[in-house]
Amino acid sequence: MNEQPNVTVVKRATQAIVEGDREAMSRYFSPDLVFRVRGHLPGEGDYRGLDAFLGVMGGWFEMTDGAIELEDLFVGANGECAVQWERAVLGSGEHKVTIENAWTFRIVEGRVTEMTVLSGITSTEAAIFASSVH
Repeated sequence: MNEQPNVTVVKRATQAIVEGDREAMSRYFSPDLVFRVRGHLPGEGDYRGLDAFLGVMGGWFEMTDGAIELEDLFVGANGECAVQWERAVLGSGEHKVTIENAWTFRIVEGRVTEMTVLSGITSTEAAIFASSVH
């Protein structure tokens, strides 16, 4: 059975972020991407543009010295809409936090145009995560 095309887009876009592959990111994300962070993650708010999105993501990678592990629990898509449920391990040692997040995507012509992360991180876990800043 073939994978739904937008499931492939989500998986490849996620891989591009984790690998820091800017060329691949420009293929899978619209330059005017709308990105929303909901929950207690640092950077909660609304952002427009790939650079703004990368600024938020870069902050998370910086906070953890790059110690972010992701595991897809589910990725599905129907039409322009896609969802991803992931388990994320942020940080290491005493600052390590394991959370589950839901991501929603709108994908037009193979590019993510809107993305929202709904984080399962609690305010206590967010404080631990934020305390990992050096």
